[in-house]
Amino acid sequence: MSHRLLVETPDSSNVEYVIEEKNSGDKGRLYIVGEYMCAEKENKNKRVYNVQEMSGEVNRYNEEFVKKKRALGELNHPENAEVSLDRACHMVTELYMDRNMCMGKSMVLETPCGLILKSLIQDGVQCGVSSRALGKLIPMEGKSGTNRVQDMRPLTKQGFQHN
Repeated sequence: MSHRLLVETPDSSNVEYVIEEKNSGDKGRLYIVGEYMCAEKENKNKRVYNVQEMSGEVNRYNEEFVKKKRALGELNHPENAEVSLDRACHMVTELYMDRNMCMGKSMVLETPCGLILKSLIQDGVQCGVSSRALGKLIPMEGKSGTNRVQDMRPLTKQGFQHN
């Protein structure tokens, strides 16, 4: 069984927008904070992730991408695994597990797509985090259409989209 592209869209009401200012002259940076992924619970896409596997992948992702400032996200996202830097709108600055929830924080970038995201948020549009990963789907017995995800590998970017 080969890996497939998995796009997950959690409930957008579980994120908040935070403006952090350093000094009185600073314009401040906009951050999006909240739930990025969930394990051991069926999600909107009828998928269930293993919490130990997700925790291990969050640790790996932190080491390979977040700590190296390479964890970029796009405004919306294509249905493929390619990273498009010209569509980057945010950078993941924190990612950690809280029981079965993967929590995160992303800084909205001053790129063209980042400025679009910032305007949408400031105008009251509810945007949510949409995580992307590669993985194998294993049908769950007794749950029609629901799959357990195995061999999950988060991609270098996440997406923000209107839900």
